[in-house]
Amino acid sequence: MKKILVGICMAFLLVTPVHAQDDQLQKMSNSELENTIAQSQRSQSSTSAWKAAAQLARNKGYPLTATIIEHALSHQQYTEVNGLFTKSIKQTSAYTKMRTSTQGNIAFTKAMNADLYYALYLCNYHRLSSSQGMRYVIMDHFDFNNEKTKLSALFKRISANWSYLSTHSSGMSAIDIVITIDG
Repeated sequence: MKKILVGICMAFLLVTPVHAQDDQLQKMSNSELENTIAQSQRSQSSTSAWKAAAQLARNKGYPLTATIIEHALSHQQYTEVNGLFTKSIKQTSAYTKMRTSTQGNIAFTKAMNADLYYALYLCNYHRLSSSQGMRYVIMDHFDFNNEKTKLSALFKRISANWSYLSTHSSGMSAIDIVITIDG
């Protein structure tokens, strides 16, 4: 019965518009997401597998990483102003460091915030003055081929299907990330 359900879910993912697919993935249990990834291997649908993997990451407490993977899959730059990443960034020592200079580089460590560590690489930042006060612009470039080693530590832990995912990333584009934070 479970195989039939997974087969139906896979068929649904292959013929359903992207937004409906995302809604369906959000309703799946972690086990169903794993089965969807496994079924994607047989149907040669790496994009469906990665969408399920992103949702699995979100379910396991990595919403920032999931968001970046989803944007890479949809070939869209990620841009936010005081959005999803802001609260996590403001709670790190990297943010404290960033506030002491006008520009530079910052890297997030696992000890600071594991989700930021997996989502962002080595970021450039600069500080701007605005009518609302200081504003910090953080920029990064996500390229799965450069991030593969780092992401393997996360996905080996949360997915039994890392070996497939790591070799089937052709549907993912390199994207720019721009995060703006009012300081």
